[in-house]
Amino acid sequence: MTAFEVERAGKVERFVARLPGEWSWKENANPTQSEFRLLTELRSMGIVCPEPVFQETEGHRPMYILKYIEGAVEVQPKDRGSFLRQYATALARLHQTDVSSPQLQILPRLLPAASLDNRPLNDKLREPEIRAILDSCPIPRTNGPVLCHGDLWPGNLLWRGGELVAIIDWEEALIEEPLWDLSICRLDLHWLFGSQEAEEFTNLYQSLTNVDLSHLPYWDLRASLRPMANIAGWAAGYPGIGRSDITVDHMEYQHGLFVARALRELNA
Repeated sequence: MTAFEVERAGKVERFVARLPGEWSWKENANPTQSEFRLLTELRSMGIVCPEPVFQETEGHRPMYILKYIEGAVEVQPKDRGSFLRQYATALARLHQTDVSSPQLQILPRLLPAASLDNRPLNDKLREPEIRAILDSCPIPRTNGPVLCHGDLWPGNLLWRGGELVAIIDWEEALIEEPLWDLSICRLDLHWLFGSQEAEEFTNLYQSLTNVDLSHLPYWDLRASLRPMANIAGWAAGYPGIGRSDITVDHMEYQHGLFVARALRELNA
């Protein structure tokens, strides 16, 4: 992703050139076209996301162009309550999108399998135990399918003046159970603030959607698998956005609390 400026008739405009990541090309024959169409549709539905303006149609891996959005990632909000409310509201609004739209039919409709990619299991984070539990039961889908972002951690939210102005990085979007998105947010909030804020966020979200949370522990365990292969790599990104206190040790500790709670509730 590269930001650049264009001057036309004395006016400077800013844009972002985006090339879908390696993961996208493995999952989608033409992620450039898919993401461009998705963002176009989301904008028409009132979802706060970047505005696509141009896509390449030729080349081995074409890129697309977005209008630049003035904003920044916020991971140390002055008003934590407002941060959580706006975050929860954005997630609820996304999940209330009409998934019957023809433009959304390009999205996958099932959660991809939690692949091991020929690596050893992460014993420290209880991966063998978690996978055994998840493999022993069917995926519970007690809520209707919704549009899921698939990676709605705070690093994919842009803020300006205390207001949420955009949700970015839509390459993992899919149609799925809303608890998938919710659990992803919950784990990341554990890392940023702790369990209390994660639960506050969950309650705010539920008040806006009335989703059935009875199978949330299952989805929390599914979300807990996401960093198993590279939690150190995930931790390495936090200093760059202003949270050098979020280390591998911190993430592993909070991940352990998150998993322990899910297991207690699943067995209650």
